[in-house]
This record gives sequence, C-alpha cells and structure tokens, in this order.
Amino acid sequence: MATKSQLAAEIMAHRALGSAPARSADGIKADANEQRRLERLPKAELEALHADYFTVAQWFTFGPFLFSIDQALEIIAATPDRQLHTIDVPATARMLSLEKPMAEYLAEGRVPLLRGDVDEDYALTQADLSVPVIMADLAIADDGEPAYMLIDGTHRVRRAYAEGVATLQAYALDRDETRTIRTEATLGPGRTRRR
Repeated sequence: MATKSQLAAEIMAHRALGSAPARSADGIKADANEQRRLERLPKAELEALHADYFTVAQWFTFGPFLFSIDQALEIIAATPDRQLHTIDVPATARMLSLEKPMAEYLAEGRVPLLRGDVDEDYALTQADLSVPVIMADLAIADDGEPAYMLIDGTHRVRRAYAEGVATLQAYALDRDETRTIRTEATLGPGRTRRR
C-alpha cells in the first residue's frame, strides 16, 4: 500500500512529464509546495487523484499517427446496428508478425516491423476472442478503395492464431470515423497543428 508521500511524488512526476525539461528555481520551489499540499489531502482524495493520473487511455500507433481506441469504442457504441465483418486470422497474424512469440522471431534474426507490443502471457490466457477486433480505414484518397489496418485486437489475433481459430469478428471504421480518432504522434494525443 503506497503512502501519501509516495502517491504525491508519483503525481508530481507524472505532471513533470508534460513540462519543459529546464526547471527554474521558482518552478522547483512551486513543485515542492504543491507536493506538500497534495500530501495534506485526505488519503482517499489523494488516491482518487492518483487514479485519475494513471488511468491508461488506449492508443494504437502507426507511423506518424496515434489512433484513440477509446474514441473508436465510443463511435462503435453509438452505432449499435454497425455491421460486423470477418477477418482471416492466419493472414492477419502473418501480416502483423503474430504467428509466434517475439523471442522466436529474434532467435531467427528477424525483427518484425508491424508487430506491436504483445504480452504473450496475457494474449494466450486472457485475450477474449468473443470481443470483435477493430479495423480502421487508412486510405489516403477519398475516392480510393478502403485500406484497413488492425488498430485494436493484436492480443486476440495472437491467441486465435495460437489456438487454430480461422476467423475473428471485426468492426470496421470508415475514413471519416478514422480521421476522427487519428492524431499526429509528433504532436501528442488531442493536439492539432495550428493553421
């Protein structure tokens, strides 16, 4: 169980991640004062604040873009009559280098380029194959054919492949929906370029 001092220190460290690297003496003093203020809060309030800071938003990174999985799930929930599609598990696993554990690829001298960070134990024991994966249309031209990319469900695909499951259900986001959930990775979540 974390102490109030530990909780306050973690909150302050999290806040510092978003600030400029160079800190003035006044800034450091203000941080020390803020940490002491946090430590005086009731423990339950401090724990709730800590939980707010460390609630993990789900993001998928591809090239220069971040895709908000949380926003994708909101869009899907808002359209309950959305059509489900089927994806070919072996083809998807091959494309994303999910056919075997990362250690086996590395032992072969291969470094998969599209593979995300897959927790092998979680994938093989806890990934829920009944939950549809999410595909996003990454096509650039508005009049071109859709170009779908898996943005949520790598653990499910890994498990399905390991268990010999041939297909999984998938939601597909159209181009406009994909643009809604996409952010430039260099700018960070929720930020856009000034025009």
